[in-house]
Amino acid sequence: MTRISGSGTSRGARPTLLGNPLREHSKPVSAVAFSADGRFLATGSEDGTARLWELNPDRAIRRICAVTKHTLTEKEWRQYLGDIAYQPPCP
Repeated sequence: MTRISGSGTSRGARPTLLGNPLREHSKPVSAVAFSADGRFLATGSEDGTARLWELNPDRAIRRICAVTKHTLTEKEWRQYLGDIAYQPPCP
């Protein structure tokens, strides 16, 4: 996600990165929408796909642990979380 910073006008404004990029799409994201309750972000891409992103970290961690059966390897971590330091979330 990006934020426009600058003097409040389009002249001199420069986008700056906020958080990590959404890496699941193979082409640029062309549409985004938040769910009414703020729990999800939907994205649509020029690659013809749509993705639904969980925005509740605790719920996402529980889902990751359930799906991976508590065996999230460092390779899997890198695949989904990129450069974030490896810290397995499951007890």
